[in-house]
Amino acid sequence: MKVEAKRWKEILTRLLAINFLAERNLPFRSHSDKLYESGNGNFLGQVQLMAQFDPVMRDHLRRIQAKEASDTYLSSHIQNKLISLVAKCTTDAIVDQVKNAKYHSVIMDCTPDLSPNEQLLVVLRIENCDIKKGITIHEHFVGFLLAHDTTGKGLCETVLVHLDKLHLDTANCRGQSYDNGSNMQGKNQVARRVLDLNSKALCVPRGSHTLNLVVGDAAKSSVASVRFFGLLQRLYTLFSWTILKEHVKTFTMSIGLKLSKLFDISFLTS
Repeated sequence: MKVEAKRWKEILTRLLAINFLAERNLPFRSHSDKLYESGNGNFLGQVQLMAQFDPVMRDHLRRIQAKEASDTYLSSHIQNKLISLVAKCTTDAIVDQVKNAKYHSVIMDCTPDLSPNEQLLVVLRIENCDIKKGITIHEHFVGFLLAHDTTGKGLCETVLVHLDKLHLDTANCRGQSYDNGSNMQGKNQVARRVLDLNSKALCVPRGSHTLNLVVGDAAKSSVASVRFFGLLQRLYTLFSWTILKEHVKTFTMSIGLKLSKLFDISFLTS
């Protein structure tokens, strides 16, 4: 039993090492989940490569192919589990750094995913004081949160619940930074609600987003720009994932031609 436990620990140690794919923002899986099959993804590809040089993984794959082992630890479920475990360890390490720094600032932004659901990005900004290195500033990503309610109240409650799960005290927040959206900066919105809880959490608008708004306002002065981007926005709304799943089972050329006539998009291809 001790030998078998040692073997599985060695296998899991090697599988966890393949999480460098996530570190490099590379996908784990593809359209196939079988060993030694074309297009089986980066994770299984790395396992196969490792087996060429490592006796532990070579023996593990031999057992799988010979059907001597019922548990492989190579399934998509296990891959997700490994990613989650590494993510939790990483988040715990970040939280320890934040607690050591004591004071922190919160940076948030919303962006739609492919669903398209609103994902709330949460980043913590801290200052580390070291005798040798001096003062260094770090920004740490601590999660994407599904924002069911995109109002100021809903976003504020979402991020406060998340910070509470991380066991971070809102009283130690010394800054907050968002875009210039009405649900972030408006009256009784996120910034105001956080200030009501902690008057020392000063709000600083994001400079890059402010510049983006300037460019957007400048574009609105052009009739051609307004027409072009307005059409793109309507097309995006029409082709949102939810509508496509509900109404369009198979997209055909005839549908595309009808839509092109409906929206008069001939000028886009000219």
